[in-house]
Amino acid sequence: MSYSAPSLFILPDQASVCFANSSKKMEQTNRIIIGSTILTFSLISIFLNITVTVALLHNWSSFRRQPFIQFVLSMILAGTIYTSVNFFVSIPCSFNYCQYLKDDNLLIILSLPNTLSFFAYLLANFGFSIYRSCIVFDILRNHLRAVQIVTLYLPWILSIYTVVDTTSRGCIKRFNRWSIGYTYNCSSCNVWFGISFIDVNFYAGQVLPILMCIMYGLMILNIYWKKTHNDGRSKKFTAFDVKLAIQYLIVCSVQYLASFLFYIVPKVGNGSVLAVIAMNIIGVIDMGLNPLILLIFNSKVRFSTAVLFRFLPCVRVNQPKVANVTIFQRKSTY
Repeated sequence: MSYSAPSLFILPDQASVCFANSSKKMEQTNRIIIGSTILTFSLISIFLNITVTVALLHNWSSFRRQPFIQFVLSMILAGTIYTSVNFFVSIPCSFNYCQYLKDDNLLIILSLPNTLSFFAYLLANFGFSIYRSCIVFDILRNHLRAVQIVTLYLPWILSIYTVVDTTSRGCIKRFNRWSIGYTYNCSSCNVWFGISFIDVNFYAGQVLPILMCIMYGLMILNIYWKKTHNDGRSKKFTAFDVKLAIQYLIVCSVQYLASFLFYIVPKVGNGSVLAVIAMNIIGVIDMGLNPLILLIFNSKVRFSTAVLFRFLPCVRVNQPKVANVTIFQRKSTY
């Protein structure tokens, strides 16, 4: 079987020629396996994100006063955008070279939301960790509302600016239909004083999740320290804060792995099927992890979601424990 794509897909623009000449081509059987895997995980991620969003909005009267939920919706929005792009780019490009994307400008436009949502999700997580740190460590107590607004909206502003600035300078992420993966290759990424944006992006993707993991680890230690020193916090409140910190410690750890694999897998995987699958689905798993963890750990979200599916005979709608509802309704805890 020939590894070469039909000549129809070797486009005349410089980037497409660069990709076609520098990429290891895959057999069609492997492309189907890769495309099917991306499709499966993308559907699961989209289902989780949309389901939790609908559940939150359906019971909005209970959730609207909780700052935590606003951060959740911001992260879910980023995750939904990130995963949705797969249905227009990576999945059809995996199966059949996405024949409708014959114009490089169209490929760039359709790939931009992938970059934007990745940064927005990373920075939204980082913003939430700062906000939670202010609560747990009792920092800026009188300015929590301002901290919330800044950490909630600034990530999206910075993400939009970064994408617009780097793209306008010629540092463009595209989807390589031959090697099946997003890449900054075949573009010029020395954008700031001769510094490569690829390096900046790589280290930011490593450093921020590590910082978040450290912050959540310190939160857990701080909460247990307060508990042992009897500062007046209830055991239930302490357990809630620890549970929340553990949730996002898991999210940050997977986010670190996603960023790491994006750069490392192409270098060490040598274009193998498993390497390409790992590079494409780890980000999708990361984007679906937040709603999944909410469903596992948060009884209020789990109850609101179960209400949506109460028409199914296998779904039991159990009211969350009174203690959990009381904790959830404390504005200061979220």
